[in-house]
Amino acid sequence: MQSVADTSACMSMRILGVLLCSISTYSWAGQPVNPFGEEQGYDIPALIEALGADSFQMREWASWRLEQAGLEAKDALLVGLNHSDPEVRLRCRRIWEEIRALDFQSRLEAFASDTEGEGDYGLPGWERYQAMVGGDPSDRDLFVRMQRAESDLLQLVEENAQSLGDRADAFVERTKYLQQAARSRSNRSEVTLGAISALVFVGSNPELTIPQSALYPFYNLLYQPCFHSAVNDLTDGPRLRKLLGAWIAQADDWSAGYQNLMLAMRYDLKEGLLTAKTMLKENSQPPSQRQYAILAIGKLGTEEDLSILETLLSDVSVCASYRINNQAISTQIRDVALAVLLHRQDADLKDFGFERVRPSSQTLFSPYTLGFAKSEEREATFKRWQAWNEKNSVQASTTN
Repeated sequence: MQSVADTSACMSMRILGVLLCSISTYSWAGQPVNPFGEEQGYDIPALIEALGADSFQMREWASWRLEQAGLEAKDALLVGLNHSDPEVRLRCRRIWEEIRALDFQSRLEAFASDTEGEGDYGLPGWERYQAMVGGDPSDRDLFVRMQRAESDLLQLVEENAQSLGDRADAFVERTKYLQQAARSRSNRSEVTLGAISALVFVGSNPELTIPQSALYPFYNLLYQPCFHSAVNDLTDGPRLRKLLGAWIAQADDWSAGYQNLMLAMRYDLKEGLLTAKTMLKENSQPPSQRQYAILAIGKLGTEEDLSILETLLSDVSVCASYRINNQAISTQIRDVALAVLLHRQDADLKDFGFERVRPSSQTLFSPYTLGFAKSEEREATFKRWQAWNEKNSVQASTTN
Protein backbone atom coordinates (compact mmCIF):
# COMPACT_ATOMS: atom_id res chain seq x y z
CA MET A 1 0.00 0.00 0.00
CA GLN A 2 1.37 3.41 -1.01
CA SER A 3 2.10 5.81 1.85
CA VAL A 4 0.81 9.38 2.02
CA ALA A 5 4.36 10.63 1.51
CA ASP A 6 4.78 8.48 -1.61
CA THR A 7 1.46 9.71 -3.00
CA SER A 8 2.44 13.34 -2.41
CA ALA A 9 5.81 12.82 -4.08
CA CYS A 10 4.14 11.16 -7.05
CA MET A 11 1.72 14.07 -7.50
CA SER A 12 4.57 16.56 -7.29
CA MET A 13 6.45 14.73 -10.03
CA ARG A 14 3.36 14.74 -12.24
CA ILE A 15 2.86 18.50 -11.77
CA LEU A 16 6.54 19.09 -12.53
CA GLY A 17 6.21 17.01 -15.67
CA VAL A 18 3.25 19.07 -16.88
CA LEU A 19 5.13 22.31 -16.24
CA LEU A 20 8.22 21.06 -18.05
CA CYS A 21 6.09 19.95 -20.98
CA SER A 22 4.48 23.41 -21.16
CA ILE A 23 7.80 25.21 -20.87
CA SER A 24 9.31 23.08 -23.62
CA THR A 25 7.05 24.70 -26.20
CA TYR A 26 8.82 28.05 -25.64
CA SER A 27 12.40 29.19 -25.93
CA TRP A 28 13.99 30.83 -22.92
CA ALA A 29 13.58 34.18 -24.71
CA GLY A 30 9.78 33.85 -24.62
CA GLN A 31 9.54 32.88 -28.29
CA PRO A 32 7.35 29.86 -29.10
CA VAL A 33 9.35 26.99 -30.56
CA ASN A 34 8.69 26.36 -34.24
CA PRO A 35 6.66 23.14 -34.26
CA PHE A 36 8.40 22.16 -37.50
CA GLY A 37 11.81 22.37 -35.87
CA GLU A 38 13.13 24.91 -38.36
CA GLU A 39 12.20 28.31 -39.75
CA GLN A 40 9.40 28.11 -42.28
CA GLY A 41 8.54 30.77 -44.82
CA TYR A 42 4.81 30.85 -44.12
CA ASP A 43 2.91 33.75 -45.62
CA ILE A 44 0.54 35.79 -43.49
CA PRO A 45 -2.77 34.30 -44.76
CA ALA A 46 -1.41 30.84 -43.90
CA LEU A 47 -0.54 32.06 -40.42
CA ILE A 48 -4.09 33.35 -40.00
CA GLU A 49 -5.42 29.87 -40.79
CA ALA A 50 -2.88 28.34 -38.39
CA LEU A 51 -4.50 30.31 -35.56
CA GLY A 52 -7.26 27.70 -35.68
CA ALA A 53 -4.99 24.65 -35.84
CA ASP A 54 -5.70 21.63 -33.65
CA SER A 55 -2.26 21.92 -32.07
CA PHE A 56 -1.99 24.49 -29.28
CA GLN A 57 1.72 24.76 -30.03
CA MET A 58 0.93 25.63 -33.65
CA ARG A 59 -1.64 28.26 -32.63
CA GLU A 60 0.81 29.91 -30.24
CA TRP A 61 3.60 29.89 -32.81
CA ALA A 62 1.35 31.43 -35.49
CA SER A 63 0.22 34.11 -33.03
CA TRP A 64 3.81 34.98 -32.23
CA ARG A 65 4.77 35.19 -35.90
CA LEU A 66 1.84 37.52 -36.64
CA GLU A 67 2.74 39.74 -33.70
CA GLN A 68 6.28 39.96 -35.07
CA ALA A 69 4.92 40.90 -38.50
CA GLY A 70 3.30 43.99 -36.98
CA LEU A 71 1.43 46.32 -39.32
CA GLU A 72 2.32 44.11 -42.26
CA ALA A 73 -0.34 41.72 -40.96
CA LYS A 74 -3.03 44.41 -40.53
CA ASP A 75 -5.18 43.62 -43.57
CA ALA A 76 -5.13 39.87 -42.98
CA LEU A 77 -5.94 40.30 -39.28
CA LEU A 78 -8.89 42.57 -40.05
CA VAL A 79 -10.22 39.99 -42.49
CA GLY A 80 -9.68 37.35 -39.82
CA LEU A 81 -12.05 39.20 -37.49
CA ASN A 82 -14.87 37.71 -39.59
CA HIS A 83 -13.40 34.20 -39.88
CA SER A 84 -15.78 31.27 -39.46
CA ASP A 85 -13.60 29.79 -36.69
CA PRO A 86 -14.22 31.56 -33.34
CA GLU A 87 -10.67 30.73 -32.20
CA VAL A 88 -9.26 32.54 -35.24
CA ARG A 89 -11.55 35.52 -34.65
CA LEU A 90 -10.53 35.73 -30.99
CA ARG A 91 -6.81 35.55 -31.70
CA CYS A 92 -7.00 38.00 -34.62
CA ARG A 93 -8.73 40.52 -32.39
CA ARG A 94 -6.20 40.13 -29.60
CA ILE A 95 -3.19 40.26 -31.92
CA TRP A 96 -4.49 43.28 -33.83
CA GLU A 97 -5.24 45.18 -30.62
CA GLU A 98 -1.70 44.53 -29.39
CA ILE A 99 -0.14 45.58 -32.70
CA ARG A 100 -2.28 48.69 -32.92
CA ALA A 101 -1.51 49.70 -29.33
CA LEU A 102 2.23 49.27 -29.79
CA ASP A 103 2.19 51.14 -33.08
CA PHE A 104 0.16 53.99 -31.58
CA GLN A 105 2.50 54.34 -28.60
CA SER A 106 5.49 54.37 -30.92
CA ARG A 107 3.99 57.09 -33.11
CA LEU A 108 2.82 59.14 -30.13
CA GLU A 109 6.25 59.08 -28.48
CA ALA A 110 7.87 60.07 -31.77
CA PHE A 111 5.36 62.93 -32.12
CA ALA A 112 6.04 64.09 -28.55
CA SER A 113 9.79 64.08 -29.18
CA ASP A 114 9.51 65.95 -32.48
CA THR A 115 9.46 69.50 -31.10
CA GLU A 116 10.10 70.94 -34.57
CA GLY A 117 7.00 69.28 -36.01
CA GLU A 118 8.84 67.84 -38.98
CA GLY A 119 7.25 64.38 -39.14
CA ASP A 120 3.83 63.04 -40.08
CA TYR A 121 2.78 60.51 -37.46
CA GLY A 122 -0.80 59.90 -38.52
CA LEU A 123 -2.31 60.66 -35.11
CA PRO A 124 -6.12 60.92 -35.24
CA GLY A 125 -7.40 64.49 -35.18
CA TRP A 126 -4.04 66.21 -35.54
CA GLU A 127 -4.81 68.09 -38.76
CA ARG A 128 -8.09 69.46 -37.40
CA TYR A 129 -6.50 70.28 -34.05
CA GLN A 130 -3.57 72.04 -35.70
CA ALA A 131 -5.90 74.17 -37.82
CA MET A 132 -8.02 74.99 -34.77
CA VAL A 133 -5.40 75.49 -32.06
CA GLY A 134 -1.93 75.62 -33.62
CA GLY A 135 1.21 73.55 -33.92
CA ASP A 136 3.83 75.09 -31.64
CA PRO A 137 5.42 72.97 -28.87
CA SER A 138 2.84 73.99 -26.25
CA ASP A 139 -0.01 73.17 -28.63
CA ARG A 140 1.54 69.78 -29.33
CA ASP A 141 1.99 69.10 -25.63
CA LEU A 142 -1.75 69.49 -24.95
CA PHE A 143 -2.52 67.29 -27.95
CA VAL A 144 -0.25 64.56 -26.56
CA ARG A 145 -2.07 64.68 -23.23
CA MET A 146 -5.38 64.39 -25.04
CA GLN A 147 -4.13 61.36 -26.97
CA ARG A 148 -2.80 59.63 -23.87
CA ALA A 149 -6.08 60.13 -22.05
CA GLU A 150 -8.61 59.40 -24.83
CA SER A 151 -6.84 57.67 -27.71
CA ASP A 152 -9.69 55.23 -28.37
CA LEU A 153 -12.34 57.96 -28.57
CA LEU A 154 -10.17 60.18 -30.76
CA GLN A 155 -9.42 57.34 -33.12
CA LEU A 156 -13.04 56.24 -33.39
CA VAL A 157 -14.42 59.73 -34.02
CA GLU A 158 -11.66 61.44 -35.97
CA GLU A 159 -10.77 58.61 -38.35
CA ASN A 160 -14.36 58.31 -39.64
CA ALA A 161 -14.20 54.53 -39.35
CA GLN A 162 -17.69 54.30 -37.84
CA SER A 163 -21.09 55.76 -38.68
CA LEU A 164 -21.96 59.21 -37.37
CA GLY A 165 -24.44 57.61 -34.97
CA ASP A 166 -21.84 55.25 -33.53
CA ARG A 167 -19.35 58.08 -33.15
CA ALA A 168 -21.89 60.26 -31.35
CA ASP A 169 -22.82 57.33 -29.10
CA ALA A 170 -19.15 56.86 -28.20
CA PHE A 171 -18.95 60.53 -27.20
CA VAL A 172 -22.06 60.21 -25.03
CA GLU A 173 -20.83 57.03 -23.37
CA ARG A 174 -17.41 58.44 -22.55
CA THR A 175 -18.83 61.74 -21.31
CA LYS A 176 -21.22 60.03 -18.93
CA TYR A 177 -18.48 57.71 -17.70
CA LEU A 178 -16.12 60.58 -16.88
CA GLN A 179 -18.86 62.48 -15.10
CA GLN A 180 -19.49 59.43 -12.91
CA ALA A 181 -15.75 58.99 -12.42
CA ALA A 182 -15.53 62.57 -11.15
CA ARG A 183 -17.84 61.56 -8.31
CA SER A 184 -15.93 58.38 -7.52
CA ARG A 185 -12.85 58.17 -5.34
CA SER A 186 -11.53 55.11 -7.15
CA ASN A 187 -11.86 56.47 -10.72
CA ARG A 188 -11.43 60.19 -10.15
CA SER A 189 -7.85 60.06 -11.43
CA GLU A 190 -9.22 59.43 -14.94
CA VAL A 191 -10.81 62.89 -15.00
CA THR A 192 -7.78 64.79 -16.25
CA LEU A 193 -7.19 67.94 -18.24
CA GLY A 194 -6.26 65.78 -21.22
CA ALA A 195 -9.47 63.75 -21.02
CA ILE A 196 -11.80 66.76 -20.77
CA SER A 197 -9.89 68.64 -23.48
CA ALA A 198 -10.30 65.63 -25.76
CA LEU A 199 -14.06 65.64 -25.15
CA VAL A 200 -14.29 69.33 -26.03
CA PHE A 201 -12.26 68.73 -29.19
CA VAL A 202 -14.31 65.71 -30.26
CA GLY A 203 -17.56 67.52 -29.48
CA SER A 204 -16.52 70.41 -31.73
CA ASN A 205 -16.30 68.10 -34.74
CA PRO A 206 -18.77 69.69 -37.21
CA GLU A 207 -19.79 66.27 -38.51
CA LEU A 208 -21.23 65.20 -35.16
CA THR A 209 -24.62 66.00 -33.71
CA ILE A 210 -24.29 65.79 -29.95
CA PRO A 211 -27.38 64.27 -28.29
CA GLN A 212 -29.02 66.25 -25.51
CA SER A 213 -28.37 63.37 -23.12
CA ALA A 214 -24.65 64.24 -23.20
CA LEU A 215 -24.99 67.97 -22.56
CA TYR A 216 -25.50 67.96 -18.80
CA PRO A 217 -22.55 65.66 -18.01
CA PHE A 218 -20.43 67.50 -20.57
CA TYR A 219 -20.95 70.95 -19.04
CA ASN A 220 -20.51 69.45 -15.59
CA LEU A 221 -17.03 68.29 -16.59
CA LEU A 222 -16.10 71.76 -17.83
CA TYR A 223 -16.37 73.01 -14.27
CA GLN A 224 -14.09 70.34 -12.83
CA PRO A 225 -11.14 72.02 -11.06
CA CYS A 226 -8.48 70.51 -13.33
CA PHE A 227 -10.11 72.07 -16.39
CA HIS A 228 -11.55 75.28 -14.98
CA SER A 229 -8.26 76.35 -13.38
CA ALA A 230 -6.30 75.49 -16.54
CA VAL A 231 -8.52 77.70 -18.72
CA ASN A 232 -7.52 80.65 -16.56
CA ASP A 233 -3.77 80.02 -16.51
CA LEU A 234 -1.20 81.27 -19.00
CA THR A 235 0.13 77.84 -20.01
CA ASP A 236 -2.90 75.98 -21.33
CA GLY A 237 -5.49 78.74 -21.15
CA PRO A 238 -5.08 80.13 -24.70
CA ARG A 239 -5.40 76.64 -26.22
CA LEU A 240 -8.36 75.62 -24.11
CA ARG A 241 -10.16 78.84 -25.02
CA LYS A 242 -9.75 77.98 -28.69
CA LEU A 243 -11.22 74.53 -28.07
CA LEU A 244 -14.16 75.99 -26.15
CA GLY A 245 -14.68 78.61 -28.82
CA ALA A 246 -14.89 75.89 -31.47
CA TRP A 247 -17.43 73.99 -29.35
CA ILE A 248 -19.61 77.09 -28.98
CA ALA A 249 -19.31 77.99 -32.67
CA GLN A 250 -20.58 74.63 -33.89
CA ALA A 251 -23.36 74.17 -31.32
CA ASP A 252 -26.77 74.29 -33.02
CA ASP A 253 -28.89 72.94 -30.18
CA TRP A 254 -30.66 75.75 -28.33
CA SER A 255 -30.87 73.59 -25.24
CA ALA A 256 -27.15 74.36 -24.91
CA GLY A 257 -27.57 78.06 -25.68
CA TYR A 258 -27.66 79.27 -22.09
CA GLN A 259 -24.66 77.17 -21.06
CA ASN A 260 -22.66 78.38 -24.05
CA LEU A 261 -23.47 82.00 -23.27
CA MET A 262 -22.26 81.50 -19.71
CA LEU A 263 -19.05 79.87 -20.94
CA ALA A 264 -18.48 82.68 -23.42
CA MET A 265 -18.90 85.36 -20.77
CA ARG A 266 -16.87 83.50 -18.16
CA TYR A 267 -13.86 83.08 -20.46
CA ASP A 268 -14.36 86.06 -22.82
CA LEU A 269 -14.99 83.92 -25.89
CA LYS A 270 -16.08 86.01 -28.88
CA GLU A 271 -17.69 82.94 -30.44
CA GLY A 272 -20.57 83.44 -28.02
CA LEU A 273 -21.61 86.59 -29.87
CA LEU A 274 -23.19 84.65 -32.73
CA THR A 275 -25.20 82.58 -30.25
CA ALA A 276 -26.36 85.74 -28.47
CA LYS A 277 -27.35 87.66 -31.61
CA THR A 278 -29.13 84.68 -33.14
CA MET A 279 -31.05 84.07 -29.92
CA LEU A 280 -32.28 87.67 -29.84
CA LYS A 281 -33.16 87.84 -33.53
CA GLU A 282 -35.11 84.58 -33.55
CA ASN A 283 -36.89 85.50 -30.30
CA SER A 284 -37.83 81.86 -29.74
CA GLN A 285 -36.16 81.37 -26.38
CA PRO A 286 -37.73 82.30 -23.03
CA PRO A 287 -36.93 85.77 -21.64
CA SER A 288 -34.97 84.15 -18.81
CA GLN A 289 -32.40 83.01 -21.40
CA ARG A 290 -32.60 86.01 -23.72
CA GLN A 291 -31.53 88.33 -20.90
CA TYR A 292 -28.16 86.55 -20.88
CA ALA A 293 -27.86 87.03 -24.63
CA ILE A 294 -28.21 90.78 -23.98
CA LEU A 295 -25.55 90.67 -21.30
CA ALA A 296 -23.24 88.65 -23.58
CA ILE A 297 -23.50 91.30 -26.30
CA GLY A 298 -22.80 93.95 -23.70
CA LYS A 299 -19.66 92.17 -22.54
CA LEU A 300 -18.31 90.73 -25.79
CA GLY A 301 -19.81 92.83 -28.59
CA THR A 302 -18.58 95.80 -30.59
CA GLU A 303 -20.34 99.14 -30.91
CA GLU A 304 -22.07 97.85 -34.04
CA ASP A 305 -23.42 94.87 -32.13
CA LEU A 306 -25.19 97.19 -29.68
CA SER A 307 -27.72 98.27 -32.31
CA ILE A 308 -29.69 95.07 -31.76
CA LEU A 309 -30.21 96.09 -28.12
CA GLU A 310 -31.88 99.35 -29.12
CA THR A 311 -34.66 97.32 -30.76
CA LEU A 312 -35.41 95.72 -27.39
CA LEU A 313 -36.11 98.93 -25.45
CA SER A 314 -39.85 98.40 -25.87
CA ASP A 315 -39.85 94.67 -25.03
CA VAL A 316 -41.82 94.27 -21.80
CA SER A 317 -41.30 90.49 -21.54
CA VAL A 318 -40.62 89.58 -17.91
CA CYS A 319 -37.27 87.86 -17.30
CA ALA A 320 -37.77 87.26 -13.60
CA SER A 321 -40.06 88.09 -10.70
CA TYR A 322 -39.04 87.95 -7.06
CA ARG A 323 -39.62 89.56 -3.68
CA ILE A 324 -37.25 91.55 -1.50
CA ASN A 325 -38.44 92.71 1.93
CA ASN A 326 -42.01 91.78 0.99
CA GLN A 327 -41.74 93.95 -2.10
CA ALA A 328 -42.49 92.42 -5.51
CA ILE A 329 -39.82 93.21 -8.10
CA SER A 330 -39.74 92.27 -11.77
CA THR A 331 -37.07 92.52 -14.45
CA GLN A 332 -38.08 93.02 -18.07
CA ILE A 333 -36.09 92.53 -21.25
CA ARG A 334 -36.05 96.28 -21.85
CA ASP A 335 -34.56 96.85 -18.38
CA VAL A 336 -31.58 94.63 -19.16
CA ALA A 337 -31.12 96.16 -22.62
CA LEU A 338 -31.12 99.70 -21.23
CA ALA A 339 -28.70 98.82 -18.44
CA VAL A 340 -26.23 97.37 -20.95
CA LEU A 341 -26.50 100.38 -23.28
CA LEU A 342 -25.85 102.75 -20.38
CA HIS A 343 -22.93 100.64 -19.20
CA ARG A 344 -21.33 100.70 -22.64
CA GLN A 345 -21.61 104.51 -22.60
CA ASP A 346 -19.82 104.61 -19.22
CA ALA A 347 -22.91 105.96 -17.46
CA ASP A 348 -23.61 105.35 -13.77
CA LEU A 349 -26.71 103.18 -13.69
CA LYS A 350 -27.76 104.41 -10.26
CA ASP A 351 -28.00 107.95 -11.62
CA PHE A 352 -30.75 106.68 -13.91
CA GLY A 353 -32.74 104.82 -11.27
CA PHE A 354 -31.19 101.34 -11.19
CA GLU A 355 -30.96 101.49 -7.41
CA ARG A 356 -30.45 97.77 -6.86
CA VAL A 357 -27.83 97.16 -9.55
CA ARG A 358 -25.06 94.77 -8.58
CA PRO A 359 -22.01 94.31 -10.88
CA SER A 360 -20.84 90.83 -11.89
CA SER A 361 -17.41 89.94 -13.23
CA GLN A 362 -18.92 87.24 -15.42
CA THR A 363 -22.20 88.70 -16.68
CA LEU A 364 -21.63 92.48 -16.20
CA PHE A 365 -24.58 92.59 -13.79
CA SER A 366 -26.67 90.20 -11.76
CA PRO A 367 -29.83 90.36 -13.91
CA TYR A 368 -32.27 90.27 -11.02
CA THR A 369 -30.76 93.51 -9.65
CA LEU A 370 -31.87 95.39 -12.77
CA GLY A 371 -35.59 95.16 -11.96
CA PHE A 372 -38.11 97.62 -10.55
CA ALA A 373 -40.75 97.40 -7.86
CA LYS A 374 -43.12 99.92 -9.45
CA SER A 375 -43.92 100.76 -13.04
CA GLU A 376 -43.52 104.45 -12.15
CA GLU A 377 -39.88 103.81 -11.21
CA ARG A 378 -39.25 102.09 -14.53
CA GLU A 379 -40.91 104.84 -16.56
CA ALA A 380 -38.89 107.49 -14.73
CA THR A 381 -35.67 105.63 -15.55
CA PHE A 382 -36.51 105.44 -19.24
CA LYS A 383 -37.43 109.14 -19.34
CA ARG A 384 -34.07 110.06 -17.79
CA TRP A 385 -32.33 107.96 -20.40
CA GLN A 386 -34.30 109.52 -23.28
CA ALA A 387 -33.45 113.03 -22.12
CA TRP A 388 -29.79 112.12 -21.61
CA ASN A 389 -29.61 110.37 -24.96
CA GLU A 390 -31.16 113.32 -26.81
CA LYS A 391 -28.75 115.71 -25.13
CA ASN A 392 -25.76 113.59 -26.10
CA SER A 393 -27.04 113.27 -29.67
CA VAL A 394 -27.34 117.06 -29.99
CA GLN A 395 -23.85 117.59 -28.60
CA ALA A 396 -22.44 114.97 -30.96
CA SER A 397 -24.07 116.56 -34.01
CA THR A 398 -22.87 120.04 -32.96
CA THR A 399 -19.32 118.78 -32.53
CA ASN A 400 -19.34 117.15 -35.95
